[in-house]
Amino acid sequence: MLQYIDLNIITREHILGSWYVSSRSLPASGSGNGNGIFSRINSLEIHPGGFSADNGSITGEVQLIRENKIIYNPQVKFLTTNETASAIITRLTKEEHGERDLQKLTLYFSNGLELILFKN
Repeated sequence: MLQYIDLNIITREHILGSWYVSSRSLPASGSGNGNGIFSRINSLEIHPGGFSADNGSITGEVQLIRENKIIYNPQVKFLTTNETASAIITRLTKEEHGERDLQKLTLYFSNGLELILFKN
């Protein structure tokens, strides 16, 4: 059974864990700043102290931000020493598969990149 998680109740605990890229949509060529570091990753580990991507090749701080004036969706900000990447959470789902749950997280970055991540 597919369950949509209400974006208004998403907390940091919802996004913690080991995520893998299911699909990515890149903006049309020529837009964005090379699409950033997240256009190339295959895995993302979000933990209480920050994040790492592709088995630690990229690390940094992660923040979950809520704002009610302009963007109502929760936002995730990834900060590395070289780059800051901001994304909004557009969808979070949970689906039961026997003994396991499959979760999908959709992030839409400010440079136009959309990542669909999954974890089980």
